[in-house]
Amino acid sequence: MSESHLIYTLVPKVAAAVGSIGKNSRNEHFRFNYRSIDDVYAALHKALIEHEVTVTPFVQSAEYDGTACRLIVDYVLSATDGSSITSRIASEAQDKADKATSKALSMAFKYWAFQQFCIPVEGSDDGDAGGLVPGGARKSAPRQARRNGDSDGKAVQELAKQLGPKWVPVAESFFADKGKLKAGETLSTLDPDMAAESVKRFDDFIKALEKHAEEKSIMPS
Repeated sequence: MSESHLIYTLVPKVAAAVGSIGKNSRNEHFRFNYRSIDDVYAALHKALIEHEVTVTPFVQSAEYDGTACRLIVDYVLSATDGSSITSRIASEAQDKADKATSKALSMAFKYWAFQQFCIPVEGSDDGDAGGLVPGGARKSAPRQARRNGDSDGKAVQELAKQLGPKWVPVAESFFADKGKLKAGETLSTLDPDMAAESVKRFDDFIKALEKHAEEKSIMPS
C-alpha cells in the first residue's frame, strides 16, 4: 500500500489499541449501567495520539422538533500524509432545556466510534436476541391491565408515549403480572411456562427502558 493511503493502515492499529469498553457508568434514575461518552473519549484518546490520527466532525444537517434534535454528522479520520476516511452517522436526542444538540452530538460520536473501530462492547445485548411476547399474552393483557386499576392503565399510556407502540404489549403484560402479585399470587405458584413468560416480559420491559434511556440520552452527560 502506498504512503498516500496511510490512514487505511492506521485505523486497524487504533482499533487494536482501544480494546473493549465496558458499562462503567451508572444511571441511578433507571438503575442500569451504561457506556458514557467519557468512557469512549478515554479509550480513544491515547490510541489516536499514539498513531497520529485526527478526528474532525462536520454536522451536515440538524432538525429540531420540540425537545428533540436530529443530526446527520460526518466524521473525518486523517493521517499525517493527508489521507483520510469519511463516514456518516445519524443521531437524535431529547432534552427539556438546552442540551438536546450536545446530547445528540455525544450519541453520534459514541456510536460512530463503536462502528468505525469495531470496538467490542462488554455486556451489550443484540437487538435480535429478544422480541415481543406471544400473541396470546398480548390479547389478554389489555383487559388485565384495566382490572389492575386506572393507575396501571395510565402508566401503560405514559410508556407508550416514551417507548413507542412496539413496547406497549410488553408494558401491559408487565402490569398484568404486577396485578397478580397484588392479588396475593406469586410467580413461583404459577404454571412453569407462564412463570417463564412473566420473567421474560419483565426482562424485555427493562431492556426497553434501558434502550430508550440510552437512545434519548436520559443519562448523565
